[in-house]
Amino acid sequence: DIEQAIFIGHDWGGAVVWNMALHFPERVRAVAGVNTPFRGQPPLPMLEALDSNPGMFDYQFYFQDPGVAEAELEADVERSFRLIFRSSDPADAFDVLAGFDTVRERGGVFAGYPPDAPRSVMLSQEELDVFVETFKRTGFRGGLNWYRNSRASWDWGEATKGHTIDCPALMVTAENDPVLTPA
Repeated sequence: DIEQAIFIGHDWGGAVVWNMALHFPERVRAVAGVNTPFRGQPPLPMLEALDSNPGMFDYQFYFQDPGVAEAELEADVERSFRLIFRSSDPADAFDVLAGFDTVRERGGVFAGYPPDAPRSVMLSQEELDVFVETFKRTGFRGGLNWYRNSRASWDWGEATKGHTIDCPALMVTAENDPVLTPA
């Protein structure tokens, strides 16, 4: 029975909440993107725009075949999350993004990374365990389907081309984000 809410999203979740404000403005009291600026409708779907030069977004092409990335990530869910959650803290000293431009060539997102990667300083073992237990139960397919739905998401966004967000909006950026930089 809630008519409006405030929506906050980080990274790809930022794209989701910005679109929520565009497609369903009557439901959005305010919106915020954390490290994700509002950019409006791009000229092409992301995979089509990156096709000839994927760079660090090569992982998105790897995610396209159902079952492939799921098998890798679900083979050792705890290892996957120990590698996924990284911070800019020097104590983490492990750059997972360094290989994102060669994911398909290497045969996986985490191919070649140590099997016993340390847990990031950004979360406790108890917090890590929550993610591990959840994804052991649900798997990674739901999240990976975001990447497989690129064209349909873009098609849906065409209805909002040129629209602006009229509710209160906030963009929060992180100084050390290596992908969505403050610039």
